[in-house]
This record gives sequence, C-alpha cells and structure tokens, in this order.
Amino acid sequence: MAAKTGLGSRSTGSDNNSSIAGEKSADQTQRSSWQRVLGLLLAVGAGVSTACASTMTKLMKDDLPPLEVVFYRGVMNATVLYSYLVVTGRANLFKGIDAATIGAVLIRSVFFVVAVTISFAVNQQIPLGDASALMGTSTVMTGLLGIFILNEKWHLPDMLISLLCWAGVLLISRPASLFGTTEGAVTGSTDSNSVYYMLALVAAVMTSLSFLFVRKIGKSIDVGRLVLFSETVSMVVCFVILQSGDDGLRLPSPNTWKYLPWLSLASMLVQILMTFALYIEKAATAVVCRTAGLVTASFVTQIFIFKNTPEMTSVIGALLILLSTALLSFRKMRQEKVKQL
Repeated sequence: MAAKTGLGSRSTGSDNNSSIAGEKSADQTQRSSWQRVLGLLLAVGAGVSTACASTMTKLMKDDLPPLEVVFYRGVMNATVLYSYLVVTGRANLFKGIDAATIGAVLIRSVFFVVAVTISFAVNQQIPLGDASALMGTSTVMTGLLGIFILNEKWHLPDMLISLLCWAGVLLISRPASLFGTTEGAVTGSTDSNSVYYMLALVAAVMTSLSFLFVRKIGKSIDVGRLVLFSETVSMVVCFVILQSGDDGLRLPSPNTWKYLPWLSLASMLVQILMTFALYIEKAATAVVCRTAGLVTASFVTQIFIFKNTPEMTSVIGALLILLSTALLSFRKMRQEKVKQL
C-alpha cells in the first residue's frame, strides 16, 4: 500500500507539473498572439505616419526641395534622438556594437537616405495615392531581395502573385505605349512624370533593402541608436551634396516652418514604429501592414486635402498591389507555421 501511495504521489506530482507546463504554454501562446497584434498595429501606424510625412513634404513643394527637406528633417530628428539617449544613459553610441554591426548599420543608413530622398521627390511631383501605391511594391521587392540577403525561398506561387503587383504598377503608371496619350487617360504620360513614376519603384527597392537590413541586424543594436545613425547619415550625405552645388544649403522660409516640425515628428514615428514592428513581426507581414496603412491614408489625403480625385485605374492598381502584398504575407505566415510543425 505504501508503495502504491508513493507511486500515486509521484503521479500526482507529475500531473501538477504537466498542468503548470500547460498553463505556461497557454500564457506564452497568448503573449505571442498579443505581440503579433502589436507588431501589426505598429506597422500600420508606420504607414499612416509615412502618409503624414508625405503630405507635409508635398505642402512644401514650392519652398523646399527634397534634399533640403531630408537635411533639416535629419537635423531635428537626430537632435531629439541623441537628447533622448543622453537622458536615458545611453550616450555612448558604439558601446557593445561590433564592427560587422556598424558596417551593416551604415549600409542600411545609405539605403535609407536614398529611399527617403527619392520618395520625397516623388511625393512632390505626382499624386500621393499613386506614389504610395507604387512605393508599396516594396513588399514584392522584399520577397525577391530576401532570396539573396536572408536566404529565403521564392516559389512559383510567389512569382504568380507578384504578377498582380506588376499589373497594379502598370495601371497606376499608365505608360503611353499601352494606354495611349488621350487627355484624362494618362496622368503620367509626360516625360517628367514618367521619370517620377519610375523613381517610385526605385524608392521601393531601396526601402526593401533598408527593411531587410533591419532584419539582418536583428537585436544587435537598439532602436534608438539605429534610427539615430540613419538620421545622421542622411543629414551628412545631404549636406555634402547641397554644399557641392551652386546654391549651397539655404535656410527654410517662414512658411516652411509650419510643416517641418510635423514632418520631423511623423518621420521619426515611421522609423521607430517600423523598427519595433520588424523586431516583433516578420518582414513581409510588417511591410504589408505598413503598405495598407500608407496607401489608404495617402488616398484619403489626396482626396480631402489636395482635392485631387484619383483615376479609377489608380484605385484598381492600388488594390491589386495591396492584394498581392496580402497574399504574399499570408503565404509567408503559412510557411512559418509549417516549419514550426
């Protein structure tokens, strides 16, 4: 009887341990779900903040060119971020960072400054809805470039889904060779606009590279320092380019100061929210949520602030791009679940 009692006691203890382990597992699953929701919301917030920054940039079109916008934005953002790091006791910017991480951060910063400068130029010249949708192709770009940078696999269904994205690009850019040149049918038919529509795709590539390097760096550097380095590099690069020109760096006009602080705030939120989102969520999923927030907010801004009703082809093209990014995202999530099984 004693032996049986002992066995019973051990069995009861084992059951208790299993129960505790099950509760912990349930708590971890719930925490993981909330983390994913948080990551997606942060990515959507980054998209809306990007639309706000684009709006401020467009409102400064007649006062400040893109390079000067990026420079002054970088000055304000870098000042705020460095002050934050000093207050929080992290003024030693290179502490705990190895040479490989610094190199990756610098490369990421270069991609960032190119992407931001081009996107600002594009936003000033073509409708915001078109610009945001075209630059939203960064999801497809992320998948393609992830093959080489993150060793991610790209299958036939992914390629077929990407065709939806490129169909959306054609509907938005409406090249004259396919859509003709009749008035009202081709918003971007002029040579000047055609260049900016192409630059929007270049910005998408640079943005994708920037996102992928954030994933590659992982948790080797905290968000504050990563964003500060990116803003500092953008400021230095723009300053050198501007000073080498004939006009040099100009002081902002009084009218510009109505928008610059809000641009700085929105841009900083984009960096911080998206960086946190990429730490929590997979790159493809985070980018599609950012794209959804960006495109939706941009079309709303275009209609209600700039009184510019978008072409139906632009709306359909934007929806195709969003659909392709969503499908790619779901495929990535499904592949991750299969790997975990």
